[in-house]
Amino acid sequence: MNGPNFQLSAADFPTHRLADPNNRNSPVLFDIDNVTGSQGVIPSNFVAIVPGSAVDAVIFDGPDPIFSIGGVNVRRPTGRNTPSNINAVFNFRNFWDGRAQNDFNGVNPFGSRDPDARVAQVNAAGGADLVTVSLNNSSLASQAVGPPGNDVEMSAAGRNLADIGEKMLTLQPLGTQRVSATDSVLGPYVSASGRGLQASYADLIGQAFQPEWWNSTDILTDPVTGRSYTMMEFNFSLFWGLAIQTREATLVSDQTRFDRFLGGDNTALSSQEKDGSAALAARPVASSATAAPS
Repeated sequence: MNGPNFQLSAADFPTHRLADPNNRNSPVLFDIDNVTGSQGVIPSNFVAIVPGSAVDAVIFDGPDPIFSIGGVNVRRPTGRNTPSNINAVFNFRNFWDGRAQNDFNGVNPFGSRDPDARVAQVNAAGGADLVTVSLNNSSLASQAVGPPGNDVEMSAAGRNLADIGEKMLTLQPLGTQRVSATDSVLGPYVSASGRGLQASYADLIGQAFQPEWWNSTDILTDPVTGRSYTMMEFNFSLFWGLAIQTREATLVSDQTRFDRFLGGDNTALSSQEKDGSAALAARPVASSATAAPS
C-alpha cells in the first residue's frame, strides 16, 4: 500500500491494533495483512571497492521477474529465518540445513568439502604461501563467512570477503557510531570525538592474530576472480569467521532454572519438571551411533 522499497517506521507497528491491547475482544482500530520479515538486498553486480567509502561500485540489475513492483526492483527476502545465536556454539553444524561445517577452512562454510579453499601463510622468506587450514569445532566460523558475500542477504553478486576486507581496512571502525568511554571492551579504543575507534581494523587484526597470517608485503591473486589483494585483505575471511565465532561463543544461557537445579538448588524446578528430568536420565542409550547429516 506504500509502494516499493517503502521505509517502515515505528508508526507502522503493530499491524493489528486493538482499542485495548489487553483485551482481545476490544474494537479493532487498524489491521493489514502485510508480513514483515528479514530483508535482503536489491539485485546488483559487484564492480569494485571504493577506497574510503562504505558504498561499493555496483551495477543494478534490470527488473527482477519476481522481486519487482511496477518495474522497480525491491529487496529480496531470504529463504529462511535466522536461527538463534544463543547456545549455537554447541551445534556440531550450523545453518538450518547444516551446511556450515564443523571444520572451518578459513574461506567459506564448506570445510574440507571444498578442497580448493586456501588462506595465505607467511613463509620463511617473508613471502606468502597458499595453504589449507582445518579448524575443528568451528561451525560458527563456517557459518559467519556465508552471509556477507551472499547476493540475496548482504551483497552484490561477485563480491567476496577479501573485497570486504579491502573496504573495511580503509574505514574507521564503528566510524558512525557513538562509543561509550566506559564500555568494558571498546572503552580504551574510543576516538577523541566519541565516535568510532582510534585503532584501525589493521591494528585490531594485528593484536588478535599471529603475524604469520597477515605480516607479508606479497600481493595475492584470487584464482576465481583474478582480483589482487594484500595478505591481510586476502585472509579477511579467516579473521572474520574466527572473530565472530569468539564473540558468539560467549552467548550461552548458562543460568537457566535447570542449570541452577544441577548446581544444587532443589527449588529451581517444579515436581513435574523433576519427574521429567529423572525419566530422561533413566532412558536407555542407543547402542549404535547415527551419522551426521550430509
